[in-house]
Amino acid sequence: MLAILAGAFTVWLLLFRFRKRRAVSLPPGPPGLPILGNVLDMPSVTEWLTFAEWAKYGGLCSVTFLGQPMIILNSASAMEELDGKGPVFNTRPRLPMAGELVGYNQTLVLMPYGPQFRVFRKHFARLIGTPAAARQFVPLVELETNRFLKRLLLKPNAEFIDGHLRKLTGAIILRLTYGIEVQDEDDPFVTLIEKANGNFSAATTPGAFLVDIFPSLLLIPETLAPFKRKAKAWAIETKKMVESPYSYTRRQIAAGTAPTSFVSRLLEDEQKLNDQELHDVKYTAGSFYGGGADTTAALLHAFFLAMVLYPEVQRRAQREIDDLLNGVPHAAMEDTILNGYWIPKGSIIIANIWNMLNDPQVYPAPEVFDPTRYLPDTNVGTTQRDPRHACFGFSRRICPGRELAEISLFSSIAAILATFDIERASGPLPKHENTQGTISHPKPFDCVATPFENEPGPEFESEITCGGVTGVTLHTLSRAMTRIPVAMALRSALIIVDLQEDFCPPNGSLAVAGGRDIVPVINTLLASSFFDFRVATKDWHPIDHISFAVNHPPPNNIPFESFATVVNPENPDEQYETRLWPVHCVQGTPGAELAPELNLERVDKIVEKGMDKRVEMYSAFYDPFTNPTISISELGPELKKNSIDKVYVVGLAMDYCVRATALDAVTEGYEVYLIEDATKAVDPAEGWDNARAEMEGKGIKFIKSVDIVS
Repeated sequence: MLAILAGAFTVWLLLFRFRKRRAVSLPPGPPGLPILGNVLDMPSVTEWLTFAEWAKYGGLCSVTFLGQPMIILNSASAMEELDGKGPVFNTRPRLPMAGELVGYNQTLVLMPYGPQFRVFRKHFARLIGTPAAARQFVPLVELETNRFLKRLLLKPNAEFIDGHLRKLTGAIILRLTYGIEVQDEDDPFVTLIEKANGNFSAATTPGAFLVDIFPSLLLIPETLAPFKRKAKAWAIETKKMVESPYSYTRRQIAAGTAPTSFVSRLLEDEQKLNDQELHDVKYTAGSFYGGGADTTAALLHAFFLAMVLYPEVQRRAQREIDDLLNGVPHAAMEDTILNGYWIPKGSIIIANIWNMLNDPQVYPAPEVFDPTRYLPDTNVGTTQRDPRHACFGFSRRICPGRELAEISLFSSIAAILATFDIERASGPLPKHENTQGTISHPKPFDCVATPFENEPGPEFESEITCGGVTGVTLHTLSRAMTRIPVAMALRSALIIVDLQEDFCPPNGSLAVAGGRDIVPVINTLLASSFFDFRVATKDWHPIDHISFAVNHPPPNNIPFESFATVVNPENPDEQYETRLWPVHCVQGTPGAELAPELNLERVDKIVEKGMDKRVEMYSAFYDPFTNPTISISELGPELKKNSIDKVYVVGLAMDYCVRATALDAVTEGYEVYLIEDATKAVDPAEGWDNARAEMEGKGIKFIKSVDIVS
């Protein structure tokens, strides 16, 4: 009887899902069966290849599983349009297997978008969220890379290489997160990472567990649900991964022997933290610990395979270095339209990065392994799309560990190429085959790492040994680790703040004296090759914005003179005072447009801000609220995506939006410069002086445009 009722309910639910019809259709895709949809089309292996076949339906295609839409992004252009939808795609789908059952819903990787997610991201940002923040760990990366090279010298064969790579990536993360130094032999904490990450990869494979499509299966008793028994065992490993290193560090803190680490710094005033804050520290650390090791190890493992398969590429890379020595799914949070198609709320969004990086329209002859295609001024022709724009994710779920990952990968790969030849050991060339799972490694293949036998320098003239490593190979290590510059060239961005018609004389409703006069200076800066990225911001207010004096009752509604209290909509205890202004920069009006004299052809990105009517947002990054922040622009993610280290701020007005943007850039870890002849203040005398004193107090450097372009 229960089975009949359950079946009837399921049929009713499916019919209900299909009852509504929309004027806008789902993206096209392979035809499915009635009610079942595309259940039988879902591959159990190499799903990225099947998704790539479906690209014939377009860069954006859809399938359904018993009424659950799944949207597959097969093109970078579709992913970029999705990025432009702001917070609509910031959350994760509900994946009961990996989430509720295995425990990853408490970690950043599967946490729904919301206040706790933002707390975790802020912890990540403080530690490694910007190039400047991540560079503090360069000495640690160098140290662990050196240890990795020594292990590889002693055990250079294929059966050891995967273990060496996992220990390298695990060692870096364990040291900076918990202050734990891994053991040279089997390390229990590295083993925990390997087990938990293997479970996560299996649990999040699309279509692997029916409970992810029908969460009602959670009601089935464990005795009748093999997936629950498997999840129970995996959940034990997840808890160990989070609890064990955290408890170890707390014991060290109590004993007064804890080295500086992410956890030790956050627990300095542990008595001031409530239970929720302690939980957030523990699971933020666990997210970093579990999320960064396996992905980096997988890429390095693929690098070894590529060097075996393409020795000519290895030789070229080694020559370059030698010359130098003598660099998971999303979900839609609400109904939306993408590329003209309806994306229902709750749709699972899968970015098929494999197809994006093998698109012949973007990368001619993608089957050819040719890393030079990404370099400017090569015989390939025009530089092709930077693959990092796809590899590190999209929207506000972009990988928070990207900066550290790039430093670690550059250090490891450059040091390996400077020290070893990676060759097949014997027999035929290995095949390029990958394991299944969300994090995919190359399948086992045979290779050997042979050290260069360069002549040792004077410091190694006598034959010495150290742990079985000869003086010759010690010299090779010294050559690699002391002369390879891990810190890559710093990248700079020009941020043009709110150079809009309403802020410019003669007709702007909130015109800043001399505002239009700075346009020629900024155009000169835009024309310079000094900057790697150029972004312009725009106030983009709704007509009922809280900063407009007309939206307040008299007598407190006089522009420039009146002030209003802004209360955090999600936390009434947090509030601030803001000055009230004339109506300005209303969405879709001429006054909201950038000054027509500005050379927009040289602007790489335009970022809108101030779109939430409930909060004032002077900064181009986010509003002043912190618990939680209500409105966050795309400026921060854009700077990270472009690997920016230094920012140069110009625009209007120096004592309001320029000031707030520059100060928040400091908070985000950037080296900040203000170009003083490319900005003007609302209050030219007192406002300028006060803002300058505050900014200089935070380390912001004031320069002139001639310091950059003569």
